[in-house]
Amino acid sequence: MYGRVRYDRSPLSGSLRNSSISFDDPRMPPLALLLLDYQSEIRNFVPDKTIFDAAVSNGAELLAVARAQGPEKVVIAHVIVGGLRRSNEELYSVVKESKFGNWIESFPASLENPGIVESVTPLPGEKVHPRPRGSPFHDTDFNSFLRSKEVTRLILAGVATSGAVLHTWRSALDADYEVEVVPQACADLNPEMHQILVEKFFNRFGEVLSVEEAKKQLAA
Repeated sequence: MYGRVRYDRSPLSGSLRNSSISFDDPRMPPLALLLLDYQSEIRNFVPDKTIFDAAVSNGAELLAVARAQGPEKVVIAHVIVGGLRRSNEELYSVVKESKFGNWIESFPASLENPGIVESVTPLPGEKVHPRPRGSPFHDTDFNSFLRSKEVTRLILAGVATSGAVLHTWRSALDADYEVEVVPQACADLNPEMHQILVEKFFNRFGEVLSVEEAKKQLAA
């Protein structure tokens, strides 16, 4: 269903990927696997738990492959909603409080108790990244963390497709990362929205990979 997309298109139809770079090039820096909002409290919002559980199950497969490669090849980042407040409201907020901001900042999760579901629970040494808004790049040190690891490529998996995944995808593109999304490891309350983003949006300036294709990239 999800074929790997190459990006030699014009800017009007497609991608910014540098097609002259080979993924087999030994000089390539490590890639990062981002697992977004695989949290029990998020699962509680989902009427059909099987959708969430299927995404997490596929995400767990990716995580297992990433762990087998070691942090020198694959940087693992667990991103959570909650656990962090604005660092500077005057700089980043036009109003002191917003409905969206209040929801995220009051979400029942923290670095000490992130509430990540058991099958993808972080191991010692795997960093958990809280965020105060939709994207982990916003008002955090997340971009600095990735750059310190010399990461240039990101593989995204998580929930919701139209929430944390979309926010992160857009921010990563703005920071000039090469971004790949694994739809089978994502889920959304609105299945139609999920499909629209996968088929019409994510593959325009990034890549859409199946679970098996993503596992091959992680193990390459």
